[in-house]
Amino acid sequence: MGGILKMSFTTLHFFLFLAMGVLIYYLLPKKLQWVWLLVLSYLYYFTFSIKTSVFLIFTTVVTYTGGILLTRMNESSKAYLAANKETLDRAAKKAYKEKVKKNKRRVVVAMLLLCFGLLGVVKYLNFVIENIDALVLAVGHGQYFEPVNIILPLGISFYTFQSISYIIDVYQGKYSAEKNIFKYALFVSFFPQLLQGPIGRFDRLAHQLYEGRSFSLKAAEFGLQRILWGCFKKMVLADRVAGFVTTVFGNYTEYGGWYNLVAVLLYCVQLYADFSGGIDIVIGTAEIFGIRMDENFRQPFFSKSIGEFWRRWHITLGTWMKDYIFYPFSLSKQMNRFGHEDEVAVFVSSTVFQRHFMVTAYVVGHEFRAGNGAPPILSRKQGNPVICKLNGLVQHRGSHEPYHRIGVYTEIFMDFCPPLRCVPVDGFLLVLGIPCLNVPNRNERVSVQKP
Repeated sequence: MGGILKMSFTTLHFFLFLAMGVLIYYLLPKKLQWVWLLVLSYLYYFTFSIKTSVFLIFTTVVTYTGGILLTRMNESSKAYLAANKETLDRAAKKAYKEKVKKNKRRVVVAMLLLCFGLLGVVKYLNFVIENIDALVLAVGHGQYFEPVNIILPLGISFYTFQSISYIIDVYQGKYSAEKNIFKYALFVSFFPQLLQGPIGRFDRLAHQLYEGRSFSLKAAEFGLQRILWGCFKKMVLADRVAGFVTTVFGNYTEYGGWYNLVAVLLYCVQLYADFSGGIDIVIGTAEIFGIRMDENFRQPFFSKSIGEFWRRWHITLGTWMKDYIFYPFSLSKQMNRFGHEDEVAVFVSSTVFQRHFMVTAYVVGHEFRAGNGAPPILSRKQGNPVICKLNGLVQHRGSHEPYHRIGVYTEIFMDFCPPLRCVPVDGFLLVLGIPCLNVPNRNERVSVQKP
């Protein structure tokens, strides 16, 4: 069963839905307001797809169960150690803690496999099938596979990442699990952020959802102003630019290099205006309910460096990656094996690390790409006409030639084709929207002066 109205943020139906929701929210007793938010959230999701709500419920139930198990393990281990404080020696306590930690890790791994496994299947199963068929076609013999008819659940990336952050925080003992499954379901499904983010953290968002609130005229004014600003960005900027971008991208061979360059620049405007405009509407909507969401953009195009740009673009995703991937990776035993700074520098500048970083960045960018109707920067079907066109505008250098000037290096990947030559596109990182490392040439040994 499909959706009923499909209330995107710029439709009249959405604003009527919001007005009705706000009116009833503030008329209800404070202890029931969170229940109404939960009802609103699922009603909103049902307007897009009733069938795919099963995935949302599955993620909610799985991570709720995992959180409860982890909290019980934490509490039981503390109680056991406190009760046997006098009888257990140091070695016994350490062995018991290791046993509990191992069991907790099993729960976390199970949550990761279930949630990210579901995300991978629904988003990338057909992509894998397409590439298998392409390989079979290239070889000339083999069994072709038909694509699977899977309806992509809306917002699955966002609520999966948000739920996993909750599981990891409970595992680390940052807070105890929420015992009320319906309250936890509200945290996962809060309707303004459900489809587009930002990715919320339980310790900052949950208590705001559950607390009763009185109407605040100041908060309502701020929320409406933020919503209007978001609508301006989406409907005036992004939608007006989309026509030119789509025309040029659809017939890039018929236009000159400057038309393609302008189209790429305007695509940046479209991408930013559409994505950040949606976030403005999300934050404004939540503010009317008296709930403050995390900011997701801070004028990224006014950044003074590439690193600053990515700290100001999709902030909640960047902090999620930092807290749950990069920091744990940097503190892992594998990284600790690099005992000296020069060894770490050589590892970071290695081709293996660069390629893994770029692939990770592409996957993350693909997961959270914004814009309706705009072609992705990287296209699996026909390569990348935009970057290939830019290849004619900038100086092309062989992949084995040393790079001595400061630049941004990116590699273009196509289906089952070896990477094309690296293209230094100085100044175009914001245009292409691809996070890359400014690293030395692969043939140059990194030397680090020790103090």
